[in-house]
Amino acid sequence: MAIKNCQVLGFGVKEFKLRTEDGREWTIEAQSCGNFRVFENVPGDEPLEHDCAEGQYWPAGDLVDYLAAIGTAPRRVCA
Repeated sequence: MAIKNCQVLGFGVKEFKLRTEDGREWTIEAQSCGNFRVFENVPGDEPLEHDCAEGQYWPAGDLVDYLAAIGTAPRRVCA
């Protein structure tokens, strides 16, 4: 993964932002344990944290799978 490559080169990556195919923007925070926290950037509101099923922190592989799945799925709006 690109973050691991940056760390090997001596760069520290604290967080990064990305946009999924459906147009949503995300902030990914790297944790010292090597896992990640995920926040959906909601326009006009506070960021919404998406927790991993096994806890608060996402392993890299699970995070990539989650963002790929949720970023291409039809968006549900709850009233």
